[in-house]
Amino acid sequence: MGHRIGRIFREVPGYLMAVAGFAAGSERALGGPVSCAIEPTNLCNLRCPLCAAGAGLLERPKGCMSADEFARIVSRLPRSVTTLYLWGQGEPFLAPEFLAMVRFAVRRGFRTVTSTNGHFLDDPENIARSGLDTLIVSLDGADPETYASYRVGGDFHRVEEGIRRVAEASRRLGDGPNILIQCVVNRMNERSRKRLRTLASETGARRVVFKTLQAASMPGGGELLPRDPRLSRYRTGADGGLETDRLGMLANRCLRLYHSFQVDWQGNVVPCCFDKNSEWVMGNLVMGSPNYAKHTSGCLSDTIDTVWNAPRYREFRRMLNRSGRALPMCRDCTEGLRRMNIYA
Repeated sequence: MGHRIGRIFREVPGYLMAVAGFAAGSERALGGPVSCAIEPTNLCNLRCPLCAAGAGLLERPKGCMSADEFARIVSRLPRSVTTLYLWGQGEPFLAPEFLAMVRFAVRRGFRTVTSTNGHFLDDPENIARSGLDTLIVSLDGADPETYASYRVGGDFHRVEEGIRRVAEASRRLGDGPNILIQCVVNRMNERSRKRLRTLASETGARRVVFKTLQAASMPGGGELLPRDPRLSRYRTGADGGLETDRLGMLANRCLRLYHSFQVDWQGNVVPCCFDKNSEWVMGNLVMGSPNYAKHTSGCLSDTIDTVWNAPRYREFRRMLNRSGRALPMCRDCTEGLRRMNIYA
């Protein structure tokens, strides 16, 4: 309870300062980051067509972060950070020491969230005991055929059983993560929402989150969009192409740059998870470790405090404030979407 109250007292002013910096168009973040996404690995066992890892489009080295490297990163985060999102471009449970990472973060008082394809929930008691706050399990279909049409190489029954076993272990132990099923709504599963809600109840998940499909930036993505336009994050542009439908100032600006950042499995600090190939490295938090790969960014450091408002980060914010969503990675991100999730 003490950790939860402390997080609230830190993150509320943190987000307010982020909004103030964003509204002012400042190149400096006025407060520290509130959340951080850490990538345990960029390896994946599936071949989902609209995922950079699954489609084989990642152009950086593949591998796993060690528990020691994770501890080094987390120990160097500023007190302003309250939440760790433990995933990136791969399947987090493929990192051999993933649950050790979770336990370390929990002992340090962080809220922990991970997103998994659900194929490696083989140790339900240790998952329940790890202290993980939220377990998001991707299940893009209510039956094996629909599921496999997008989750290529996946096993529907294995994922379903994994959810059930973690839920049962959590009930038995009186502790465990909040389990959410996440369904990316596509052309094959757009009529499965009612059945997925029933499945969530049967397996012990708290609820289903229906997420719109990211399609415009991937080859062939438009062919997988739902036929019902109300289930899409896009509208038809003047040229007949897909145009991301965003709200207000966020249509061409980025609030995320003022409250969060991403760390890839090699310790590189990048602006967000949409920098999938770690092109915009702001620094590195595991310098000297076996996985460390030196970049020529001109801004390498070993703490977020010295990276967060260093010249390279300030220039990046200034560039986006001036040029809007000119970078390819910014054109199809989730920031400010009118329809990120579907509630119907």
